[in-house]
Amino acid sequence: MDRKEIEKKVIQSTSIVMKKDPSMITIATRFNQDLKMSSMKAVLLTALLEDEFQKKYPMAMVMKNQTIGDCVDMVVNSLEVRE
Repeated sequence: MDRKEIEKKVIQSTSIVMKKDPSMITIATRFNQDLKMSSMKAVLLTALLEDEFQKKYPMAMVMKNQTIGDCVDMVVNSLEVRE
């Protein structure tokens, strides 16, 4: 899986949790300022990411991400994807 595929899956998962059109979410979208993501929504996103990528992500690690791009970086690093 390459970085672009991961971006698409992270954006899709975020759009499901936040009930937003995926076309309105970019790698620059900020979880707190732009999406107003609550901690409960962060729990749901964490679960979706874990299912999607078959990897465990500590809640604190997911909540530390400020943007979609940060979240993509987290997944890329966890999967050791070559860019």
